[in-house]
Amino acid sequence: MLKEENVAPFPCTGCSVCCRKLSEIHQAASQAPEGSVVRQAADSFPYEWDETGTCTMLEDGLCSVYSERPLMCDVRKLAIECHNAGECDIKRLYTLNAIICNCFIEEAGLDPKFRIDPLQFELWKFK
Repeated sequence: MLKEENVAPFPCTGCSVCCRKLSEIHQAASQAPEGSVVRQAADSFPYEWDETGTCTMLEDGLCSVYSERPLMCDVRKLAIECHNAGECDIKRLYTLNAIICNCFIEEAGLDPKFRIDPLQFELWKFK
């Protein structure tokens, strides 16, 4: 069973594009199988989003509840819970998350410096 201290945090670049795409992310997560970790994270998401789909907890480009952010917003915790439930491979989840991040970054026209290399996770080892 993986524990948080044995898994590196997802290498978020702080662009906050996921916070501005919250309605789309929530809609996709809500399509996960009933009872799955991802579906439970979506179903228990406590915050709202505005008419643009942006999380109402985003203030000046920063998450105002970051230290207590919900599971759906904490990639490392979500990946660990999915892995421990036998629902996903953590490296694959990190890789797919990086690819989705990069698509959002490109779509938003953000500086390419915010991109995440999805190949970096292939060499990761977990205890």
